[in-house]
Amino acid sequence: MGLLVFLAALNHAYFLSCSNSHSMSMRATNVNRMATNLFVGIDLATTLKKTGLCVLEENEDGKIRILRSQSGTGIIDHYFGDSPISIEGDRSKLSPSIACHLFLSNLIKYHADTTIVVAIDVPFGWPTEFKLNVSNHAIGQSIKASSNKALRFRATDLFVHDLLSLESFSVSTDKLGATAIECAKLLSNLLGLPNSKIHHSGILEPIFKGGVTIIETYPIGSLTAYLPDRRTRHSPKFPNERRDKIKGGVAFPKRERTRQFLESFVRRVSRENAQYLCTHLDFVPGVGFQGPNSGEKTYQKMVHHTDALICAFTAIDYFHGRWMDLGKIQAILSESEFRRLEQSAIAEGSIVIPDSKEVVF
Repeated sequence: MGLLVFLAALNHAYFLSCSNSHSMSMRATNVNRMATNLFVGIDLATTLKKTGLCVLEENEDGKIRILRSQSGTGIIDHYFGDSPISIEGDRSKLSPSIACHLFLSNLIKYHADTTIVVAIDVPFGWPTEFKLNVSNHAIGQSIKASSNKALRFRATDLFVHDLLSLESFSVSTDKLGATAIECAKLLSNLLGLPNSKIHHSGILEPIFKGGVTIIETYPIGSLTAYLPDRRTRHSPKFPNERRDKIKGGVAFPKRERTRQFLESFVRRVSRENAQYLCTHLDFVPGVGFQGPNSGEKTYQKMVHHTDALICAFTAIDYFHGRWMDLGKIQAILSESEFRRLEQSAIAEGSIVIPDSKEVVF
């Protein structure tokens, strides 16, 4: 074991020695070639400092390449083409929605004829019963809803919770609501870009070739689908498969899932890309994140980058139809459950979760 750690550390040292020249060569290479398809992952937050963005390219032969992995002001500091993104005033004070919009406008301008899928880790809407109650509420009036759960969670949230035995924040009653407001601003701006559409129906549709398709993703949900052999709790919808319960006493923490995701991902890209990613994230294959507390502080620092990467990778599976669309979901729900999910998707949004039976990971 000691030898393995030593070899991993030696390999990491090699990555670090190459980091400066490697980063420059990545930028020089990226801005002078056109991509087949581009996949953008955004881990949106209420501040630019905590917002992460990743761009992956997939060629016709299925090879994946990392073009960008940035957070904070780096999102607009690293651009495509020869013209920097012009900003007046303090760049660090930009809202995340404006920064991401500026970056995507630049990306689309430089890749005008490229199919682009943008995956964002934020709810696109609010629960229908919550919206109805809030819009008509006055001080002193009671809240009238079928249940507290219907006020707190969308139909797509409840389905994902049941499917993967996950528990997440509520967009209407938890701090996630502030990020959803930022997302609403971003989606409004993105719809103003050429050939762009938001996919939130949950229905398998033809990809918007040569345009921009925007989807909602959920990194821990994607990780759970990508790593089915690590689930430890039975799901009521899938009694023969094992699942984790992610909350409270976490049986299999998200950091460990992320580590395994990265271990697999670096084997799917070129050595150059793997070196870039590992150096960028301070990650050593076979060891994990480096730094104090067994890399916990490093992971927390890099989580915006890793979540954005997971979103971008999920966008690839969406592009190839390897996700749980309503056609697949209908087979595992009752008629009433399915109709509610189908009817609410347009107003509330629909999370894209990879299909664990089809993904190759």
